[in-house]
Amino acid sequence: MRKLFFSAFTVATAAACMPALEASSCKVDDDCLSGVCIAGVCGQPVEPTPDAAQGAPDVSLATPDAAQGAPDAAQGAPDAAPNTPDAAQGAPDVSVVTPDAALVTPDASLVTPDASLVTPDAAPDMPDAAPDTPDAMVSECAAGASERVACGINERGAQTRTCESGQWSAYSPCQDPDVCRDGVNERRNCGDQERGEQSRRCVEGQWQMWSACMAPPACEPGSRQRTECGLNGNGERFRTCSPQGMWGPYGECVDPDVCQDTARRDTFCGLNRRGVSTSTCVAGRWSDLGPCLDADVCVDGGQELEACGLNLRGTAVRTCVQGQWGALSVCTDPDVCRFDDTREIANSCGLNGRGTTRESCPGGRWVVDACVDPDVCQDGTSMMVDCGGVVSTASCVNGMVVLPPGC
Repeated sequence: MRKLFFSAFTVATAAACMPALEASSCKVDDDCLSGVCIAGVCGQPVEPTPDAAQGAPDVSLATPDAAQGAPDAAQGAPDAAPNTPDAAQGAPDVSVVTPDAALVTPDASLVTPDASLVTPDAAPDMPDAAPDTPDAMVSECAAGASERVACGINERGAQTRTCESGQWSAYSPCQDPDVCRDGVNERRNCGDQERGEQSRRCVEGQWQMWSACMAPPACEPGSRQRTECGLNGNGERFRTCSPQGMWGPYGECVDPDVCQDTARRDTFCGLNRRGVSTSTCVAGRWSDLGPCLDADVCVDGGQELEACGLNLRGTAVRTCVQGQWGALSVCTDPDVCRFDDTREIANSCGLNGRGTTRESCPGGRWVVDACVDPDVCQDGTSMMVDCGGVVSTASCVNGMVVLPPGC
């Protein structure tokens, strides 16, 4: 049986042939979710090959001298050429002797802490130990960890990221308290006609107050300046330049106008002040009021008496409501007949009631003028008459005197 030796180079090269290790640290096998604890790191157990697992009896720890003189050492053996990084994929005769090479136990199930590597003969027997299984994914960070970095205009802001499922999340937006870069100056125009200048400086990321406005003199001391003003621009006001060469405030506007040209003004008018009369502003003055446009014909609540009746001596009343006359009331008339009217009433007078009464209306009332009676006596009465010297008794029939026979 050949002796197998391992060096630090062999350990690094053969790592690609080992089953993927879990990304967590461990001390004993129980600390690993699956597999075994190898050199303080969780990994998958390796199935031993017939040659390795059952024990190469003469596997031994190489001495310093062995590294320089063994027949199959890396320096002189014809088959040592495959000892390149690709040799970790399974060249059976590759071996390098170093003083710190790890010893593989006969059952090939445990690797010493310094080696963390199984024999090259065992690697080809694990085709299913591919590094793309979930347990083989390498974690970048510990779950729940967070990381903070500086950011912002003056690097006084901060943005963070957290570890989620072993991977770093994207950085959060920068939380920057600054609004400007330290030491930067900013200037702007100011003063009368923007002829002055003032500045401010950025200190600790914040703008300071603007400085006082530095402006040249704006005017000749004592001079005056006029400007138009007023309702129609016909007024004027003045300001005076101070001894320091600065314009003072404008004085009060002196305006000859009392209204703005083309403006209209309505005035209430009419019987009940519901009408409108309009005037117009011309050259800053109000024109005379126009005619009153009033729909009312009477004063609200007013009353009006109207003559009525046979001789127009009666009266009727109407009342004004919302500027309009209401209906006339019933006529109150003292007369019963028209002036100069006459009338005759048959069988209303006389000896036997068969006469006709004649009436006239001199003052709106009927007055009896005469009774036209056809009768000469009262029916049923008798009277003494002279019949040829003889006194006889006559009777009244139908208003007429009936003489006795022979009279």
